[in-house]
Amino acid sequence: MLNTGVLANHPLSSLHIKSPADVNSLGTIEVNAGGGVAFDCKLVNESGAIIKLLGGTLVAEVITQSAGATFEGFGGITADIVIVPSGIIKLTGPTNIVGDVEIGENGTLEISDGNTLITGHTTNNGVIRVVRGDVVFQGGYSGNGVVEKE
Repeated sequence: MLNTGVLANHPLSSLHIKSPADVNSLGTIEVNAGGGVAFDCKLVNESGAIIKLLGGTLVAEVITQSAGATFEGFGGITADIVIVPSGIIKLTGPTNIVGDVEIGENGTLEISDGNTLITGHTTNNGVIRVVRGDVVFQGGYSGNGVVEKE
């Protein structure tokens, strides 16, 4: 399945996408507060695509963040996350990640203005940058990357 438009939930509602194949997003996914957007498959945020996490919960089997894609905001993420080399995810505000996180070489997970809890294992071969916040690796931490705290 290919998203080239806008997939969004209204505040206090949910959007559930059942797809027998993975979803590749070239458009926008907007996840509003009080609800969420759920995929019954893997989600790939392709270069040029946008994920706006606006206080809601984003669910998928695996979310792959490609280089050149935008993934910003705060809220809940229930998925394993893979940040490919040179990919960036920017979390601004309190966020819970229920799943494993894998950050590729030169990949970045940026956390600011709030705390992020990662319940699964974090494998960091890139950079985790924390500004005015903190990160809790509840499921463990490994890799040869760095954690920068400003």
